[in-house]
Amino acid sequence: MSKRSFSKTIVRIAIAAVALSISVMIISIAIVKGFQNEIKEKLTSFSSHIQLTHTKINYTYESEAITFSQEYVKTIQKIKGIRHIQVFTNKPGIITTSNDIEGVILKGVGRDYSWSFIRKSLVAGKIPDFKQKETSTQVVISQLTAERLRLKCGDKLIVYFVQQPPRARNFTICGIYSTGIEELDKVFAICDIRQIQKLNGWNNNEIGGYEIFIENLKNLDVLNEYVRAAAPFDQDSKKITEIFPQIFDWLNLLNVNVRVILILMLLVAIVNMTTALLVIIVEKTHMIGVLKSLGTLNKSISRIFIYHVAFLIGLGLLIGNIFGMVLIFFQDKWEIIQLAPESYYVDHVPVNYPWLMFISINILSFLICCMVMLFPAAYVSKISPLRILRFQ
Repeated sequence: MSKRSFSKTIVRIAIAAVALSISVMIISIAIVKGFQNEIKEKLTSFSSHIQLTHTKINYTYESEAITFSQEYVKTIQKIKGIRHIQVFTNKPGIITTSNDIEGVILKGVGRDYSWSFIRKSLVAGKIPDFKQKETSTQVVISQLTAERLRLKCGDKLIVYFVQQPPRARNFTICGIYSTGIEELDKVFAICDIRQIQKLNGWNNNEIGGYEIFIENLKNLDVLNEYVRAAAPFDQDSKKITEIFPQIFDWLNLLNVNVRVILILMLLVAIVNMTTALLVIIVEKTHMIGVLKSLGTLNKSISRIFIYHVAFLIGLGLLIGNIFGMVLIFFQDKWEIIQLAPESYYVDHVPVNYPWLMFISINILSFLICCMVMLFPAAYVSKISPLRILRFQ
């Protein structure tokens, strides 16, 4: 193999390394952001961004009664960034069938409940109608609960409630949902809030709390303070990050993994480009000697090599971006890579397109690689034109 063909091989490997590095960076960011957005969307769509409940500490899922205030609802709706507010209440119970029993938390909702997320998550049946004057006996249970108890839409079930005196209610399954998040699916069923009000001996004006949805999760802390400030003295708000801290801690941990991947891939690109530049410089020693003998400054010669390497880096980035984007598009369009929802909360690898992050990582990678190339390019100053020309 000649020197020329050897240097070409090294350069091609360096370009491939840059392309592979940037494509891995882009894919990693797209997948992590996709995971975070998908899971956050599921959690907030089911449980809202902010919950306002009684200040009394409750170590069970049983809701404490607060008085519904139309004036408070209007106040919250006027806050910029608030999308929707709805009432709810929770009550634990035990579902019994002829062969099995299962613990459940009945989430009572009213006419103002937003069914958009549950409608998308339905695997069987339909959305119940809680707008009639009579209290509905319809209930929506999770697919996990339905499979454990071997139930289907249209089946009737009895839910027992541990209270004084103990009570039971008959329900008819009208829908079965699946969010893919076990923390939600294994415990929650949705029913008419009036059922729980009657069980607790509440009047129609008493509820368990408010679920508040916001436009942008980035404003969660600020809007939570507004909600808390407007609340009565016996009520307090809780953010979704406080309701499911373990899930959000896991999502934040993914950012650390991405940073490690970015650093490693950047190092791979730098090492390969440094090797390629040194090989090019060694190959062009005769040209360097001629230029120096003609009076060309070291800075000017180094600049030539830097420009050449910058072009190679740019070419590698272009190829890597195209390759990474194509893979992301295929996964987004056809969901090629599937996952176990009981482990990852989703049934496929979700992807997202944070274009600003893509652009930023390309610019930073290009600038850092070019800056690091200044050090091997300084090798030009150590080349003696007299010694080079003497041995040619």
